[in-house]
Amino acid sequence: MGSIIKVNEYKDFNNNDIMTSDGAGNVTAAAGLKTAIGQNTPAFSTSITSNQSLTNNTYTKIAFATEQYDTNSAYDTSNYKFVVPAGQGGKYNFSALIILSPDGTVISNGVLNLKINGSQKAQPFWYSGGASTNAWNSIKYLPITLNASYDLSAGDYVELFAYLAEDAGSDTHAILSGVVNSHFSGFKLIT
Repeated sequence: MGSIIKVNEYKDFNNNDIMTSDGAGNVTAAAGLKTAIGQNTPAFSTSITSNQSLTNNTYTKIAFATEQYDTNSAYDTSNYKFVVPAGQGGKYNFSALIILSPDGTVISNGVLNLKINGSQKAQPFWYSGGASTNAWNSIKYLPITLNASYDLSAGDYVELFAYLAEDAGSDTHAILSGVVNSHFSGFKLIT
């Protein structure tokens, strides 16, 4: 048989709050505890407002313009990039999903490109092997995901680009919109 200890306040020897409970299972940590433990902020999550066009064989910056949250106002919805705030340098984790929708057939490759300060850092991709393989003759949706961590300094910026190419023709493609189809998020790691 186990024991149960019931309390609604945790205090230190000087009677300062450490944690409190409202009696309904909701616990609030005091500011000092949050500082000691750390927080995963800055943090943001964005998505694409409406389908975005992609020109064949051209890298295009992805217009993540709708924020689900942005704890430090660090994501720029006008220029579609995350900028590390002053005093917030450190290790960050980023994740993204895009779903590419080709307009045409015989797709050769699709790419999601993460850049930091304009330099390519990660590039997950799909490659069909070329037109002669006929591997992608009927692809309607092409999902690409990314998860990566980097050590960043204040003022560094992170942005995403997409690329889709078909071996025959030069159609205009699309990145599907909505948080379930295409999203980009990131947060500072507690170290």
